Amino acid sequence: MSTPAWRSREYTVSMPMPAARVALLLLSCSAVPARAQPALRRSPCQHRIHTRRCGELHLQAPRERRRTVDRLDPAEVARLIEAAYSHSSRYGFMLKMLFYTGARVSEFVQFRVEDLHLTLDPPQVYIAKAKGGSDGYVPLLPAVAQELRTYLDGRVTGYVFESNRLNPYTTRYVQRLVHEAAQRAGIIKRVTPHRLRASVATILLDAGMPLDQVQKFLRHKRIATTQIYAETSLQGMSDNYLRAFGGKQLNAL
Repeated sequence: MSTPAWRSREYTVSMPMPAARVALLLLSCSAVPARAQPALRRSPCQHRIHTRRCGELHLQAPRERRRTVDRLDPAEVARLIEAAYSHSSRYGFMLKMLFYTGARVSEFVQFRVEDLHLTLDPPQVYIAKAKGGSDGYVPLLPAVAQELRTYLDGRVTGYVFESNRLNPYTTRYVQRLVHEAAQRAGIIKRVTPHRLRASVATILLDAGMPLDQVQKFLRHKRIATTQIYAETSLQGMSDNYLRAFGGKQLNAL
């Protein structure tokens, strides 16, 4: 007797499989001998992990990249600002404000006259629209605040540094300004607005400012970020070392 066409293999309709049977099938698949399973290609990273577990290779963890930031010393900063002033007083004052506020270049171009608090003691600048919402006040030297009053010439609104069209300067413009001033000053190092920020941080640390206060000045959310600048600051460590020993060897040594 022939098998009806509707029961033949070609016409079998797949029905939903019970969950228990699915689980058994999955278990049976995982129990297949290794040689019967198709070879899986591992990425180099997976292969290293696999061979480490099997004890075939003895690998060492990669060395952590040293995170330090190059900076300018005080003499180089003075040369840089002087070179900018030699080009124009406006350029010179822009670089001076960029350095003494420790602002990021994206924050610096957004400085508004309304955010200046020059009557406080000491004068302060409120840095708004900061990276990661790290808005906050930073102090200003009284001499810089006085120069700022002269620069504004009674202006009470608008951007502190703005073009003839009353628009803020672009970050690219400020970066080019810093680069050209470094060339005029004969500074071989690659000088950027961020390097100026790193420079003021390490200079403050060298002068003895505590790390947590430098963190507040730079408006870092994590002190580990500020620690990067502390690792670059060697002068403070050297001074404290000499002060501890009074510049002399201990008698017992």
